Amino acid sequence: MERGLVLLVGLAAACSGYEIKLSKPVKVGESANGESHFWRPRGGVGFGPNKAVISVQTRGERCSCGGEDSTLPACEKPCTSNTYMLTTDGGNKFTKVTSTEHFCGTKSVAAEADGAFLRLCGEEAQQEVFENGIKMPVTQWSVTAGGMLSSPELVAMKVDKEVTVWTQSIKRDEPVSVHFGNSVLELKDKRLHFRLATVKYPDETLPVVLKSQDGGLTWLYVSKLPIAVEDKNTIERSGENGLRLHVKNADHQVWRLTSKTLGRKWDNATIVTEFQNLPALVTSAFTTILSGGRAGPAMLTLGSKKGSEKPFNLVAEHNEQAPDADDYTEEFLTTAKNFENTTSCSAHPFPTDTEKCQSTGMVDAVPLGNPDGNQNLTDYLLCYDKLGGGWRGPREGESQDSVYCMKATVDETAEYKAYLEKEKKKEEKKQQERESRRRAEEYAEQQRQRKKREKREKDKKLKEKRLKWEALDIINNVQPAKRYEEEDGDLVIIRDMETDKDYADFVEESVGIPDKATNENFEEALKKAQEAREPAPAAEEKEVVDSESADGEDAKKDSDAKADSES
Repeated sequence: MERGLVLLVGLAAACSGYEIKLSKPVKVGESANGESHFWRPRGGVGFGPNKAVISVQTRGERCSCGGEDSTLPACEKPCTSNTYMLTTDGGNKFTKVTSTEHFCGTKSVAAEADGAFLRLCGEEAQQEVFENGIKMPVTQWSVTAGGMLSSPELVAMKVDKEVTVWTQSIKRDEPVSVHFGNSVLELKDKRLHFRLATVKYPDETLPVVLKSQDGGLTWLYVSKLPIAVEDKNTIERSGENGLRLHVKNADHQVWRLTSKTLGRKWDNATIVTEFQNLPALVTSAFTTILSGGRAGPAMLTLGSKKGSEKPFNLVAEHNEQAPDADDYTEEFLTTAKNFENTTSCSAHPFPTDTEKCQSTGMVDAVPLGNPDGNQNLTDYLLCYDKLGGGWRGPREGESQDSVYCMKATVDETAEYKAYLEKEKKKEEKKQQERESRRRAEEYAEQQRQRKKREKREKDKKLKEKRLKWEALDIINNVQPAKRYEEEDGDLVIIRDMETDKDYADFVEESVGIPDKATNENFEEALKKAQEAREPAPAAEEKEVVDSESADGEDAKKDSDAKADSES
C-alpha cells in the first residue's frame, strides 16, 4: 500500500477521516529580490524529508506581450523564465539555486541510493535515435544541506546510465525525437511509473502514454492518446487500475481523459470548463488535491473520495496566518469566494483595477515526506502568489509581487485505521473463502475414499459370491455329471435356473461350459469346493486374520491418501 498522500481541509476537524495543521506562510521571495518580478509558482519536487525545490515563473520588467489581435507590440525576447528556490528545513527558509542547467524539475523521476534521495533527469537535448527507439544520458540531482559557511545547493552529477524509450510498438518507422510531458506518476504498490510523451516521426507526431518497470530508465509504449500532448499535463491515479489525465493544448483548453485499465484504453476526452489553467495535483490512495485550476484566487479542490473533491479557500487561510501587511484585500476575498471577475485578470491589456487581480491562482502542492518517520503524518508545501500590481507587474508605489509557501502537516491516523479495518475485513473474507475451499476439497477427498472402499467391498463380496457358487456348482452339478460321464461316456452338466436363481448371472455365464472343475484336476477342485462350502476352523481363523490384515492395509492407504490430499 502506497502511503503518504492525503490532503487538505482548512482546519483540524473540518473533514472526517483526516486532520490538517497549517503553519504560518513563509515568503519565498519577492520582485525586489531580482531583475524580474515574481509571478507565480510553476511546479515543485521533493527531495526527501523537509527538502524541496520550488520553481517560480518570473516575468521581465514591464513586460507586456501582444499577440496577433493585440494593440501591444510583440516582445523581442521571452517574457518569462524560471527561478528555482530551495528549502532544506521544511519551508522555513528558501535560497535561490544558482546552477540549474538541465534540471528537469517535475519531469524528473524520484530515486534512492545509499539512503540518499535523488532525482533522475533524462537529457532530452542529447537524445540519440537508434533503430527501435531513442536513448539519452542521465543526470542525477541531489540536495546538499549546507553548513555554517555554505548555503544549501542543488547538485548535478553525470551517471553511467541511460534513459531508453522503445518505440517499435508505437510505429515501425524510425522516430525523429521524443519529448516528455512535465508530470510523472509513481505507483509504488505496482512498481510502475507512468508519463505522457510526444514521439515525432518524419510524417506525423504521436501523443502516447509510456510506462516504466525499472525506476524510470526504460520506457515502454502503453497506448496512443486521442488529443495532442503539450508540456502542460498532469497524470494521476484514480483507483486500483484507474488513471486520469489533464492536458492543456495549444488552444489553451484543458482536457480530461480517464482510464480504468492502467492506460491501455481511454474514455472519450472532455473539455474541463471549471479550469482555465492546468491544475497542479497531488494524489494518493486516500485523498486527491487539485489546485490552481483557474485564474484568480488561490484555491484547492480536495477530498478523500476520488471525483468528489470540494473547494478550499487558500487565500482566506493565508489571511488567518500571515501578518496584516501581507493580507489579501477583503474585496479579493469576496472574489475568491464567488469566483467573480477572475478571467479578465490575465487578458490583454491587463486591467488597472488590481484589487480583483491579486493572485494568478496557481498553486503547487509538494510532498515533503513523513516527519520523524511517522507514517501517519505527511508534510506538504502549499505554494501560491500575491501580486502587487496584477498580472502586469507592480508599478512604482505599489506592493511587490511575492510567492509564499505554507507548510501543511496532515494527520491521517483515522483514515489509515479505517483503511486497515477495511483491509482486515478483506483478509477475513479471503480466509473464509480459503477455509471453504479447504473443506470442500477435504469433503471431496473423503467421498473419493469412501467410493474406493465401497468398490473394494463390493468386489470382495462379488468374488466371495462367485467362489461360493463355483463350489456349489462343482458339488451339485459337475460332480453328478462326472459320474454319469463314466456310465455313458458323455459329459452333460445340467444347471437348474430356478434352483440357482441367486446366482443366475453366474449360471448364465457357465451353462454348457465344462468349467475349470471338469479338467483332470477335478478331485483337487472338488476338495477346494468342499472346503469352501464347509471351511475348517483353522482355515476360517486364517480367513479372519487375512481379512483384518487387508482391512488394516486399506485403512492405512485411506489415511495416507487423506494426508497427501491435505498436504
